[in-house]
Amino acid sequence: MNPPFNAAVDRATPDPLRKAAHVSEDGLFDSWIRSAAAVVRPGGGLAVIARPQQLGAILDAIAGRFGDAEMLAVHPRPEAAAIRIVVRAALGARGKLSIRPPLMLHAYSGNGPSERAELINNGLASLFGD
Repeated sequence: MNPPFNAAVDRATPDPLRKAAHVSEDGLFDSWIRSAAAVVRPGGGLAVIARPQQLGAILDAIAGRFGDAEMLAVHPRPEAAAIRIVVRAALGARGKLSIRPPLMLHAYSGNGPSERAELINNGLASLFGD
């Protein structure tokens, strides 16, 4: 799932369609994840990409619905803070949250993708390593 995750103050736009597509409202993750729980088969999976500061809202929304959650942080470079997180979980599972190794999009220098990002981009590796 790639729900709108910009705060209203992040990217103000007068266009109502763009606002609906990009701006998160209170309770958004709960609503989206509740809907996912209604359509995913038991044991089926869910993955959500969002900003790091939204991790708490995502974990609150999956509680009691999805478990065995894994969180992976996405960093632009090894020395930079994460710009996104990806959380995946299984419907009806009860396992605790695990934090996976982060994905670095670029190396310390240069503009090309990191080796791992290149493998993922070309379908030769999985984001979560499975």
